[in-house]
Amino acid sequence: MHTIQEDFKLKKFLIFTFPITLQVLLRNIVGLTDNFMVGVLGPDYMAALRISTSYFFFFIVLLFAFSNAGSIIAGQLWGRGDKKEFYNVCGVTLFISTLISLLFGLIMFFGSRVSAAIIISDAKIIQYSAEYMRVIAICFVFTGISIGMSVIFTSQGDTKIPFYQQVITTVLNVIFNYLLIFGNFGFPKLGVSGAAWSSLISTLTGLLYMYIVAVRTGRLPSLQSIVRPAMSNIKEILHIGLPVLGDMFFWQFAMMVYLKFIGMAGKEAVAIYGVIGLFFSVLYLTVSGFVTGTGVSVSQIIGAGKSDKAMKFGYKALWFSMLFGAVAGVLIILFSPLIPGIFKLEAQSVRFCIITIIILGLRQPFATANGVLPAAIRAGKDTKFPFFTSFIAFVMIGLPLTFLAGPVFQLGIVGIFTAMTIEEISKSVIFFYRFRSGKWIKGKINSTMQADTEEMVRSNLLDENS
Repeated sequence: MHTIQEDFKLKKFLIFTFPITLQVLLRNIVGLTDNFMVGVLGPDYMAALRISTSYFFFFIVLLFAFSNAGSIIAGQLWGRGDKKEFYNVCGVTLFISTLISLLFGLIMFFGSRVSAAIIISDAKIIQYSAEYMRVIAICFVFTGISIGMSVIFTSQGDTKIPFYQQVITTVLNVIFNYLLIFGNFGFPKLGVSGAAWSSLISTLTGLLYMYIVAVRTGRLPSLQSIVRPAMSNIKEILHIGLPVLGDMFFWQFAMMVYLKFIGMAGKEAVAIYGVIGLFFSVLYLTVSGFVTGTGVSVSQIIGAGKSDKAMKFGYKALWFSMLFGAVAGVLIILFSPLIPGIFKLEAQSVRFCIITIIILGLRQPFATANGVLPAAIRAGKDTKFPFFTSFIAFVMIGLPLTFLAGPVFQLGIVGIFTAMTIEEISKSVIFFYRFRSGKWIKGKINSTMQADTEEMVRSNLLDENS
């Protein structure tokens, strides 16, 4: 059985989380490659890709919410040592992710033209988008199964297999993009649909790799747990996953509202926010491993019935992640005078861009905390609190402050982004107090599971003494 990292040791934790960070980086590379190669074909193709990927994003959000829920439950069971129930939950997670991907794939396959027509009326772009979506709809199924399969490994603390799978997927995606989009080396020139076929081939190959590893290492759930999932497990995954789903969709809605206020401030404000957006992705990459690694480790420790160690682990993960975030923030601030020149902003916008980047650097430790703390809290099966915190912070802090800074007092991008930063800091404080309370450790772990764990320990000790 995989050894649980009960005590936070920075070097060991970084080794554990580094594949996660690289995995996120590779996913970004896939997206950049698709956009770059399709963009070469012309704006119509690029528009078709953008429309299609917006639906794919919605699909991924659905899968992430419920696979994350399955991972939380499975992580606790793995820490507890209950391998049978662990694989049952993994099987149910596979069932749910496969069902979602099948339903969504069928909708996209048969409704590809309608889906595109909802967003745009241009006949040529609708045609290109429909060609892409009909192929990517098939890819949805394999993507859903892949995400469900990855829960088996990550919940055990095995971050290497999902990383290797992502390496295979990324490399093949880049290669087949080059071959199928442009028709190089005798391959058919498929244009934007070539990007979809590339995704299908690479995703299927990566899935086959994970399946082979799972079979060879005896980590594949039983067929019965997948095709005849226990209703109690389905209910628990839905109970934990729905608030995660709500949190993600609400966050996206909040970002759209903020973008609306920024748009009202003028095109230069939008351009500056676009520059900031590029750094959002880079900064998240630096802490993505901390976020996922904290969630996995804390869930396993809680499952082992060691709530006090879960708290200590979470504290140390938080402080080190904030330290890393602070270092990244300082670097951004130091280079802030050089950044506007790269993006050729107008002269009057340069000063505002620099100030906004400095604010971004100052807020980074708090943004990092807002990744790590909710991950730890969700690991205790408390997924409602992060959702309600995000909702209340937006309604009571973010929305009124950005409205005052934007439409009312017209303080431009600096004022609006400052208001957004105040909301970010407020959330980190609320999350910290929730984490410190220990009330987030739920799921009957404090009583029933604790007693079961102690009974298992006593049994092991009796066996050893005899």
